[in-house]
Amino acid sequence: MGVVSSLNLRNSVSVTRTTTSPDGMGGSTTTTTTTILPYAAIWQAGTSSPFISDQVLALSSHILVCHPTDDVLFTDEIVYDGRTFEITGHPEDVQQRGQLKVVALKEVN
Repeated sequence: MGVVSSLNLRNSVSVTRTTTSPDGMGGSTTTTTTTILPYAAIWQAGTSSPFISDQVLALSSHILVCHPTDDVLFTDEIVYDGRTFEITGHPEDVQQRGQLKVVALKEVN
């Protein structure tokens, strides 16, 4: 059994990305797109360890775990179960093994 299957990635989360691009007339156009990650997990960050994946937990309240090929950028917003999270650390492939990606999150009120 692989790492990803043992983590029970059974939640789907939405990734919302806002992109600003020039409109060709000196202004800009803003576009918002939403992508669904069908296999992910969001965990509440524990307080027993000050670090997770080399990122300080003081800024993070939750952790998103997904496949390493899932497209998640530092500037995206994550929506799960009606709750919105901002990304507080760079998404990273844990130990560069190509098995899972960990993203530190903070719930937006």
